[in-house]
Amino acid sequence: MWSRARRTGVAMAALAAAVAVFGRAPDAHARPRKAYWMVSFLGGALLPLGETADERELGLGVGMRVGYTTRIGLGVALTAQYSPLPVTESDDPTADDVVDNNFVSAALVPRYTLGRGALRLSIGAGGGVMLERTTSRPAGDDMAETNTVSVFAASGVGELGLETYLWDSGGLVLTGSYLRSFGERESEIASVLGGLVFTFR
Repeated sequence: MWSRARRTGVAMAALAAAVAVFGRAPDAHARPRKAYWMVSFLGGALLPLGETADERELGLGVGMRVGYTTRIGLGVALTAQYSPLPVTESDDPTADDVVDNNFVSAALVPRYTLGRGALRLSIGAGGGVMLERTTSRPAGDDMAETNTVSVFAASGVGELGLETYLWDSGGLVLTGSYLRSFGERESEIASVLGGLVFTFR
């Protein structure tokens, strides 16, 4: 009798395990891979590196990413970021006073995304342009006319992103990027931006 009861218990346990596994199969297994669109809204900081750090200081920044990811994880994103990147104050008393500074960059970045679940890692590299517009006036003369200098240059960009999805089509994202411009002004700028990410199929 005990042997029969034991066999019955084992059979019931096996049946319960099978129901638990196969009954949850549609939710437990990864969904079929599909291509999707992505958009993210970001905020954080831009940090000048190398010789650029001698002329610019850490500044707050905002960014945006719009991209498309294929079924196999390959994709492309259009990235943009802005910062009123502060200009380092000069020790020369005759140097012009900087009134305003604006830094903008945009790039087209091919990228690869690892994972389709709640946690996804993306890595990419591409190229684009940067524009910096600096307005200044003679030191000590608040009534003097301002002088504006604009620098436009090509740039290369590398990015690394970590996305965590709190619901099916949205969540949080943290990105780090490195930008280097070429030409009239060679700049090196790193950025750390975080915010919201949304996906659309």
